[in-house]
Amino acid sequence: LDESVTESWGSWGLNDDELYRRVFNYIDSFDLKESPAFITITPSHHHIPFSVPKEKRELYLTPISLKSRYANSIRLVDNAFKVFFQELKNRPEFKNSIVIITADHSYPIGDHGIYFNEVGYYEESFRIPCLILWDGHLTPKIDTTHIFSQLDIAPTILENANAMPKFHHFQGQNMLATKIEKKKVYFIQPYNGTILGVLDFPYKYLKRIRTEEEWVFNLEKDPDEENDILQSLINETLLNELRSSIDYIYLNQYLIENDQIIP
Repeated sequence: LDESVTESWGSWGLNDDELYRRVFNYIDSFDLKESPAFITITPSHHHIPFSVPKEKRELYLTPISLKSRYANSIRLVDNAFKVFFQELKNRPEFKNSIVIITADHSYPIGDHGIYFNEVGYYEESFRIPCLILWDGHLTPKIDTTHIFSQLDIAPTILENANAMPKFHHFQGQNMLATKIEKKKVYFIQPYNGTILGVLDFPYKYLKRIRTEEEWVFNLEKDPDEENDILQSLINETLLNELRSSIDYIYLNQYLIENDQIIP
């Protein structure tokens, strides 16, 4: 790596602003004026231990905790989006672009006393942002009615690009559709004894495979997940349905391993 890249390297990768500049410069080597394009950029600077050079610390000049290091790091992420959108604006061929900003997972920074991704099954480990921008096509709004997951991203892109194939294996749905179907959202915590879960709002059910421990939370009444209501859940039918829902995860894995998905 050249010296400029080395100086811009963070915990896991390049500073986001430098990454965006380099990606767009690389894209310029392709002729995209006539052909549609799908481009994924995966910034990786914002990762534990959330190291930020002293000259780039805006919130805490002398961070002494994980929360303060996290705050400095996430501010860098926010600032870098200014670079991303300016680079996008500088290229007229991207004027009609759908931009989706999301994440692979969240990160607990002290919630429920947890500071590691490998521990816990609460919302702070799973809930991620999803920002969809499309100038001239979408009216800004915050959807507080529906729940979605990463499974919905691909169908959203394909439907709005008029590129959805007639036959497909997608289980998600178009998040921008006029009519949204109520669907369950599934969770996998692969580290902590392998915890599988399902969210059928407002109920969230989890099971640790190693020990067969179970939990149920009502996120509407208990958004901080402080009260496990498994033992007090009177509705046996609901509990059985939640328990059987995680079989879908096993089915999905089986179909993938046996190459039984639609090409």
